[in-house]
Amino acid sequence: MLGGEVQCSFVTLASVKTHVNAGKLKVLGVAAPKRVSTLPDVPVMSEVGFSGMTSGSWQGVYMPVGTPRPIINKLFAVFTKVMGDPGTVKRLNENGVEVVTNKSPEEFAVFMKNENEKWARLVKEVGVVLE
Repeated sequence: MLGGEVQCSFVTLASVKTHVNAGKLKVLGVAAPKRVSTLPDVPVMSEVGFSGMTSGSWQGVYMPVGTPRPIINKLFAVFTKVMGDPGTVKRLNENGVEVVTNKSPEEFAVFMKNENEKWARLVKEVGVVLE
């Protein structure tokens, strides 16, 4: 896009925020359930006629199968504390990242299952064929 070879792209806001701030790229819409706090004037896709177009970039922390539950609980507590720290949230928000955390490792597992099912269904619907 910056080189003028591609006119439009679907990317994470964090990956282009610097170029957006510099006026080199324009965000037409965000595929989020609500407007992004750092770009309050940019509509969500459903506001411009693309209902149901909600997606997002997310990250998770994974551990080997069989990791003892006390270790999982301790690491979950530490990661949740870090992601709830106001300084961390502010820094991530400034870079186009909205912080969302789960209430438990089990809730994240359900989220992962739903994401896998959603994307598998989409791949099937559009007829993607592996080469």
